[in-house]
Amino acid sequence: MVSLFIRSLNKLSVMSYLSGRSRLVKTIVMGVFVAAFAALFTLRGAIDADTTIYPLPPMNLRSTMVDRYVRASGTLLANGAIEVKTQLLGVIDRVMRFIPLMAPAAAEPLMVLDDNLPSARAGSNTVTLVGKILKGETRQPDLYLSIMSPPSKDPYRVAGAVSVAVIGGIVIAILLNWLVRNADYAITIPQILVDWIAKAKQPAQTPFLLWFGSLGAAYGGVVLREISVSFKAIPAEAKIVPVYQRDLWSVIIHRTRTVRLMTIATSQGALPAAQLEFEDERGITRKGLVAASDRSVLDAMLAVLRYVGQ
Repeated sequence: MVSLFIRSLNKLSVMSYLSGRSRLVKTIVMGVFVAAFAALFTLRGAIDADTTIYPLPPMNLRSTMVDRYVRASGTLLANGAIEVKTQLLGVIDRVMRFIPLMAPAAAEPLMVLDDNLPSARAGSNTVTLVGKILKGETRQPDLYLSIMSPPSKDPYRVAGAVSVAVIGGIVIAILLNWLVRNADYAITIPQILVDWIAKAKQPAQTPFLLWFGSLGAAYGGVVLREISVSFKAIPAEAKIVPVYQRDLWSVIIHRTRTVRLMTIATSQGALPAAQLEFEDERGITRKGLVAASDRSVLDAMLAVLRYVGQ
């Protein structure tokens, strides 16, 4: 279980390291973030929309009822139906048929769009309809009833919750990425497990050191993670270079300012490490992290660093 936990922490730091270096990942995350925000604002309008079914006013229909859902009862006057033809570029696009609905005590009939109406339409039939009051366009009735039921808000609420979860997840991921980046892409193992791991761990057969951190301005600020390195020191300075291709880059430590000991999760398991704040050859204060195969190797390196630059 502890080994799985360490591997998970290491995978998390690797993902943070790779995402921090990839423009594609940053672009995708930003796109998803913007899309989730846009969806949230759009869905908010749908969730806040008024879907209450109001009783139809017994007197004259008022424009304040536009875009509201109503329940209307009355008699459909099929003989009074009218047809309205809409045109697009001179061609008949649609024929809309409106049938008057005369409600008891109403001063004038309500025009009902002949879509989804009950099958019985004789003048003597009384019906109860639920629909939305819409404002008519050219040649259409000023106000008319379109038969429809209020939409369920549950899908919008679910989609809104998903959008909030996505936004929250991205914010947490960005914060976590920032924390891991500032720890040189090496995640510290909780202290409660460190002692248990130290007792169970067997010493490595071959001592090694790993570097986590930036190479500095001389190398374009490139940040590396878990690179095998060797350590050499003289009284004036210490030098960290890669085990392979030694001339490719180097990190010069002119004077160590602070050392913070910890245990980190790596692909080699839990390793003792030291986060260093130091002055480089140009006197610029920098940070980096060195992990070792075991504590004795790390202590030997730190013992040498105490005399560098003194």
